[in-house]
Amino acid sequence: LQESLNPTPQWLIDLGLRYDRSKFDLDSIQSERYDYATGQYVAGAGAFSVDKRFNLFSGRLGVSYALLPSINAFGTIAQSDQVPSDGELRENPSLDQSTSTNYELGLKGRARDWSFDTSVYYTKVQDEIVPVFEFGHTSFQNAGETDKKGFEFSGQYQVLPDLWLGGGYAYSDYTYEDFEEVVNGVPVDRSGNRIPYIPKHQYSLYADYRHPAGFKARLQANTWGAYYMDTANTEKYKGYNYITSLMLAYARGPHSLALNVENLFNKRYAMEAKKDVRGKQYYYAATPRFAMLTYTYAF
Repeated sequence: LQESLNPTPQWLIDLGLRYDRSKFDLDSIQSERYDYATGQYVAGAGAFSVDKRFNLFSGRLGVSYALLPSINAFGTIAQSDQVPSDGELRENPSLDQSTSTNYELGLKGRARDWSFDTSVYYTKVQDEIVPVFEFGHTSFQNAGETDKKGFEFSGQYQVLPDLWLGGGYAYSDYTYEDFEEVVNGVPVDRSGNRIPYIPKHQYSLYADYRHPAGFKARLQANTWGAYYMDTANTEKYKGYNYITSLMLAYARGPHSLALNVENLFNKRYAMEAKKDVRGKQYYYAATPRFAMLTYTYAF
């Protein structure tokens, strides 16, 4: 159900409600499995089945008010549910659905030569589905409660008739408020720890050039700050700085030619860094410089 209301020219109210019912009926036979502790294959669990049903309710109330012709203020209260995937349920059939309640306030501006979006938010998640990393293998559990607080800003400004400069920043403060991680069958309290793999700070900068004759170019650099590698918060990965991409394109009539180059300066860094519950580190290398040339003809 979805409804939008305009009680006055300045006000816009959005109301939404959704219901989903999900059913998982999984039948498997596990003849053998790999034991990560011993590094050997052992007898599996044999035949087993998973029969789970989830009732999902999602609601949203959004309000927008025109402060000025070019600037709107908005607020949102929303709730949503998430079910485990079939792979997560095979790993842990006792998983429950997670429920997120989100509160957000922000401003949105649109003008001929500038635009911006900014907001602050707070999200409380009950029974969040959390990966547990051990011996290079990922299993899943429900965390009792997680809190996610943050601030986001993105904007751009037209400095020349065909040139825009822009950027974005995100601050993320994500913590476990109530979580006991099961390690070797023993619950370990992780309450108060930060959620791993989420940096506090993320930045992006870009220049966007579009000429009326059909030439386009975009240069963008992204930065991820440091983040914890495990739920125990024992070690941080430093993140990466100014990973740059370049796009050059030309379009004329039905013809379009584009060159995209990722990791322009061929930096070496980890796209993701993890540490399992036993302290072993895993680094997943990012792609080195990569270029792709594309030609398109529009019929």
